[in-house]
Amino acid sequence: QVDCDEQKSICSKYGVSGYPTIQWFPKGSLESKKYDRPRNAESLAEFVNSEGGTNVKIATAPSNVMVLTTYNSDEVVLDKNKDVLVEYTGCSDCTYEKVASTFKSEGDVVIANLDVDKYKDVAEK
Repeated sequence: QVDCDEQKSICSKYGVSGYPTIQWFPKGSLESKKYDRPRNAESLAEFVNSEGGTNVKIATAPSNVMVLTTYNSDEVVLDKNKDVLVEYTGCSDCTYEKVASTFKSEGDVVIANLDVDKYKDVAEK
């Protein structure tokens, strides 16, 4: 992981102009291949397996992040009895999962994720 705000020269060197950007570097090469598939664990693992010649399966842990959709976002986000932290991305990432796990036992705090690729109407709202 590279923080492009702090490591501008590295990001410039590899043509990173938007965030998040994922690039694959084959063994022994500084030439990267841009990752342009869905940003979920299964797709990332499939990509690494195909590029790296491996066959590793990901063990998925149960998620503590509430997934928001068109059907439940207003009910969750506008609940006057709860504070809600929402990550608007094309996927949920592991850092966010750690935050969700930390607050799991707090009944009045919700850690949620909205997949903007699937629910653009909600994200625009």
